[in-house]
Amino acid sequence: MQISIKEIKHENKTSQAGKDFVSCKIKTWSENQQKDLWISGFGNSITETWAVGDTVDVDLEQKGEYWNFNLNNNSRPSKTALDVLKEISAKLDVLIGKDKSTEELAKELGGEVVPKINNKGQEENPIDVSEIPF
Repeated sequence: MQISIKEIKHENKTSQAGKDFVSCKIKTWSENQQKDLWISGFGNSITETWAVGDTVDVDLEQKGEYWNFNLNNNSRPSKTALDVLKEISAKLDVLIGKDKSTEELAKELGGEVVPKINNKGQEENPIDVSEIPF
């Protein structure tokens, strides 16, 4: 089940048997109960990447009045800010046609390329008639 994280806490604990573990508590909204719920599970390298605002996939289990979560095959670490920025950059490159020439983009958009004009009102790269091969 996908849940949105409203708050998340990790805490080092020791079991009754004396074994150390990391507890992870997540506050999320319950549509069924129409209120915020705290769910508990074991923390690990995946849960350490989760942050407020993330939507994560976990299995939920109710034990009495308490809710627990377990990671499942769809549980993933959160993307880093750099990963998100790389995805945005790649999408923008496609949208603006980064790998296309100016002429190709102008043609696709129904326009034409206008030559650059210097401060003297002349084209920066005028065509030299003597360089035309015909």
